[in-house]
Order: sequence, then C-alpha cells, then structure tokens
Amino acid sequence: MKAELSQPSGKKVEVTLKILKHSEVELRLADFVKLADLWAKLDLSEIVRMHGITLNQPISLVLESIRVGPFDELLRNPKHRKDIKLLDLVETAYSLAKALHYFCLLYTSP
Repeated sequence: MKAELSQPSGKKVEVTLKILKHSEVELRLADFVKLADLWAKLDLSEIVRMHGITLNQPISLVLESIRVGPFDELLRNPKHRKDIKLLDLVETAYSLAKALHYFCLLYTSP
C-alpha cells in the first residue's frame, strides 16, 4: 500500500506499507518484530530503507517507496523487458548478492 509519511521537519515522504495480514498477526507477530529489528540495523544502498513499523492495526513495515514498484512485477511485465539491459540485470544480481551476504552476516552474528 502506498502512503505518505510526515516527518518532524514537516517534509512528506512517499512510502510503501508492507502490511502483515490480519489472519497472521497472532501467529507471526514475534517473527515480524524480529525481522523489523534486523532490518533497522541494515545500512546498505542495495536494500530498501525502513522508516519504521506500525504496531496498531494494520501492523506494517514502513519502507521507502520504489517508483518502479515491486521488482518481481517489473521483471514479469512484458512491456518493460525491452527496456531492461543485460548490464542492469548483472548489477542487480550483484546488489542482491551483496545484500543477502550482509543480511546473513547480521542474522547469524551473536
């Protein structure tokens, strides 16, 4: 869900809310909070920045907005295929690998 975040400075930032399904709140809330805690510690340009979380209904992650939308939808959309260059895909694969490596290091550290 798209939203607008009002910052203390008065600036408004376009954000995306990733909402935890209402049916999964009780089952997955602990995992959700643990993931949000890990995400808050990440500081990589390859990872979408988390601005915060909402703990009132709906429970959600507040993430920076990506103009092109979800990555998987971008790749599946036939009208974008001709616009995506091989170099872009290679750089994206490198960024994903770097982000996963960093996340794994953070997740497995004591």
